[in-house]
Amino acid sequence: MVVVGGIAVGLAVYHAVRTFQAVRRERQISQEFPLPNLPENVSAEYRSALLSVAGTVQKVVLRYSDHPQAIAALALLHYLSHDSDGEIRCWQRCLIIDPKHPLACSRLVALFQQEGDFGEVATLMERAIAHDPKNPNYRGIRASALRHLDRPDEAKRLVEEQLRLTPGNAELFVVLGLVCQRLNEFQTALQALEAAYVLAPGRVDVLYSLANLCSRLGDSNRADFFRREFHRIKSQQLESESRMGMRHIIQDELFLPERLSEILRYAGEACLAHGDLELAEECFAKALERNSADQEALASLLLIQQAQGRWAEAEKLLRQFKEAAENRR
Repeated sequence: MVVVGGIAVGLAVYHAVRTFQAVRRERQISQEFPLPNLPENVSAEYRSALLSVAGTVQKVVLRYSDHPQAIAALALLHYLSHDSDGEIRCWQRCLIIDPKHPLACSRLVALFQQEGDFGEVATLMERAIAHDPKNPNYRGIRASALRHLDRPDEAKRLVEEQLRLTPGNAELFVVLGLVCQRLNEFQTALQALEAAYVLAPGRVDVLYSLANLCSRLGDSNRADFFRREFHRIKSQQLESESRMGMRHIIQDELFLPERLSEILRYAGEACLAHGDLELAEECFAKALERNSADQEALASLLLIQQAQGRWAEAEKLLRQFKEAAENRR
């Protein structure tokens, strides 16, 4: 009896310790990756929609914070909440887990550029190149950042190296043109910007740079032409932006179902990778509720149902998906 009692006490202590450790871990994760504070200047419907997925995202992050897609889901929730600091922290964590995470790289570049922090952009791209040297975009982004950091010689070497690998890249020619202007290599700059114009004739930054450069080189006719094109296209863009409205209205509220579906799908992918089929199915089903056209969420949900031998449910789901697609036409 004493032995049995001792075992029971030992088991009770063991479970109490495990429970304490789990609670402490959840508290640490919640502090490291908190849910965003929702913005004040949004509609009640928008706020309600974000709250409807926040609980699921939090549950997935608490369980699987070691998976990049769980943190990516939280990062996108911060994005929709207009919380750039929280979004940056999440994407940085994604890159620690998966240094090649493409969305983490692209969003961090956009956020750092938005803040004018080109030192962070240059450092980020240096690491990205080391992890993925064949990516055609990273050298151009790093070269652009080096230009802003007044390191034109390094920028020129980097962009010329990439142009030998991807010669038809307009962005690379833009960076080369701007760098060569900084180095007073005006003819090379002109050739690079002209190449960019041929590849992307609607880019206002190219038109603006060409107008200024042609004027500097004494070619007033071409300067006038590029200036007129710049004003024509810029006015069209301003008119379009005016019609569409503010960022959180046109990008967030208009595309909110797609954004929420993407968040839930990322969360589901983290669960699926850990073999948590129940929570994964919940995430993918909610993703389809938000956006019935999400084919990736559908495929993942069908995979779970078929793997569990739930063929009738899978057939019904596929039929409903096809009917919804027909109704959208």
